[in-house]
Amino acid sequence: MKKNICLLSLSLIFSFEGLAQNVIDSLKIAISKADSDTNKVKIIEDLTWETYLTGDFDAAFKYANDGLSLSMKLKYEKGIANLYHQIGNIYYSQSNYSKSIENYLNSLKLKEKLGLRNSLASTFGSIGNVYQAQGNYDKALEYQLKGLELNKEFNNKYSIGVSLNNIGNVYGRTNRNELAMKYFMEAVTVEEEIEDFYGMSQSLGNVGNIYKAQKNYAKSLEYILRSLKIQEEIGDKQGIAGSMGNIGTLYLEQGNYIKALEYLNASILQSGELGMKEYVKESYRDLSLTYEKLGQTAKALEFYKKFTELKDSILNDENNKHIAQTSAQYESEKKDNEIKLLNKDKEKIEAVAATESKKQKIIII
Repeated sequence: MKKNICLLSLSLIFSFEGLAQNVIDSLKIAISKADSDTNKVKIIEDLTWETYLTGDFDAAFKYANDGLSLSMKLKYEKGIANLYHQIGNIYYSQSNYSKSIENYLNSLKLKEKLGLRNSLASTFGSIGNVYQAQGNYDKALEYQLKGLELNKEFNNKYSIGVSLNNIGNVYGRTNRNELAMKYFMEAVTVEEEIEDFYGMSQSLGNVGNIYKAQKNYAKSLEYILRSLKIQEEIGDKQGIAGSMGNIGTLYLEQGNYIKALEYLNASILQSGELGMKEYVKESYRDLSLTYEKLGQTAKALEFYKKFTELKDSILNDENNKHIAQTSAQYESEKKDNEIKLLNKDKEKIEAVAATESKKQKIIII
């Protein structure tokens, strides 16, 4: 029965992968027929996103850079802003956080300049995700709340669900589990209403992780399996890799070490193929703990070394320094621009006052 379930899951994945490939093929044909104008940039943006969702980061990166080059040639700033954001997404999924935030902030500056308030929220949320990965939870929460406020202003329910889920993640990482659960369940409600299956799978998995933290293992497995089922149905390879790792960790905590090894190794295999270093890192750590519990000291040490090496490569001092410098530069430039605007307003007021004064003198004369 177990093999039959796996085969069913694989057939669903291949089915939805086929649908995704059809969309990608159609977009490629549209690009080949399009003139080199802003419409072509928009099609490239869609192609980048659809390719990114399949986990083919190399291809997505190529399309994004092609679109960025064309946008710059056309001086199409909205396209430049959107493609900087997509490049930031790719770097984020590969755990290259310094390059990720660099591109997100490039996107943010242009969106602010162009007044694209509706799309600012997604960039705020993405920057918040980088700060969370870095362990800077105060800044992460600050940006996620900014994103939620804007999404509510425009009543963008899809993005409201994303923001609620992201805020729940921050609270979960800081062991404020009741608040985390509140936001995750709110996210699920919104996602069910609009049938956002991708978001729903993430939120359900996060609910499962909170139950795991509360040692309610039956509920935890129930929600993570619900998440995994949706991910298999929509062909979400990144999500499947994460859920496999979560299930492996769950079995580790329950003392079912053989099952833990099975799921953790499956997660490493899929995460490694996608280049998702963060997931691989977490599974290395849990494999080390599993082998330690099994009394296999050499294996435990082997995977602990792999964990520490990968952890150091993802978040070394230079990366943290670059993230801090890039963020500080953005904040400084933003303040400078605000001061310039205030000075311009002051000059206008003074000019108007001078004109009125001259008028009054003329009248007196």
